[in-house]
Amino acid sequence: MLCTLFLRLTFRVVKIKLRRESKKENVKIKMSKPETKKKRKQFAKHESVIRKIINDWSPIGCQTPEDEYDCLVHHLLSVLNSGGKKKEVAIKIKSELENHFGLRHVRKKEVFAAADKIWKWWQGETGG
Repeated sequence: MLCTLFLRLTFRVVKIKLRRESKKENVKIKMSKPETKKKRKQFAKHESVIRKIINDWSPIGCQTPEDEYDCLVHHLLSVLNSGGKKKEVAIKIKSELENHFGLRHVRKKEVFAAADKIWKWWQGETGG
């Protein structure tokens, strides 16, 4: 449910950005159903890779449900999709762990290691 809601919000944000750009250029942009389906599939793939990286690290330090960190994963995808840098990924991880999960003593070294893994994967994925 949360994932579906996040997908809808993400696509609305993309649609709004595209509308703004198209108004500037006076061009209409509309994604076809196959393009939308492709984007959703791509999002699900990105989500699962980042989820695996975070779950393998397990910041809480104990066995957790697979979707425990999905809110963090979605925030990271937003940062990455908006062109955020590795440092911004690390800041978002630390911020979410402290503010959402209440983990005050997360080691910076671990945060930057996770951010580095995510960043390197993202660069390979997007060709950046």
